[in-house]
Amino acid sequence: MGEGHDGGRLRIDPEFRWEKVLEHATLAYELDPLSANTIGETARHYLTAGRPKEALDLAENALSLDAHNLVARSIRAYATEMLGNPREALRQMLETYEMTGEHPLMLMGIGYVYARMNEKGKAQEIISKIEAIQQQTPESHLDYVLAVLYANIGDMEKFHLAYNRAIERKAEWIVKFYGAESFRPVWYDEEVIASRRKLGLPVYSRSHSAPMHL
Repeated sequence: MGEGHDGGRLRIDPEFRWEKVLEHATLAYELDPLSANTIGETARHYLTAGRPKEALDLAENALSLDAHNLVARSIRAYATEMLGNPREALRQMLETYEMTGEHPLMLMGIGYVYARMNEKGKAQEIISKIEAIQQQTPESHLDYVLAVLYANIGDMEKFHLAYNRAIERKAEWIVKFYGAESFRPVWYDEEVIASRRKLGLPVYSRSHSAPMHL
């Protein structure tokens, strides 16, 4: 599933704050504490906000309700990697891959963990699979997925090509997940910062722990 399936058009919110997002996500969880889907989505927000311990706890809670919940399984693996255990994260990703097959978002997770383990050859193999899917189904718009992986293997030329295509296509994920750990390699990239400022979106400053609104 590409970002085109995420309800996809860009929505600009120059007053975006993670605290408010987490407040709303936590409220949804409190109102529906027995829904693995709701808890998994809450975990996703915590992960993207840079709080992997809370994300992992929530994902484990969701999986206690539904061991096959794909959002929770994915978030658990990402949080595990962020907390310093990439090999366990990879094991979890590959286990879920057996359930989903070559789903682009699961491939992205596997490629990301390979990149974080500095196994760039294996990450490139995953990228090649995603590129093949994009060629076969151009409407899938997998530019965000490719941008994340190119950024994490250090191929900035291809990163910028994928990133700019995503911006041109108004792909929501390319701006929505700017602050995610998976986008850390390009938080301070000059082209990324310039494009976000042009759209009135917040950017990270090296002297600030939260996005600056410029």
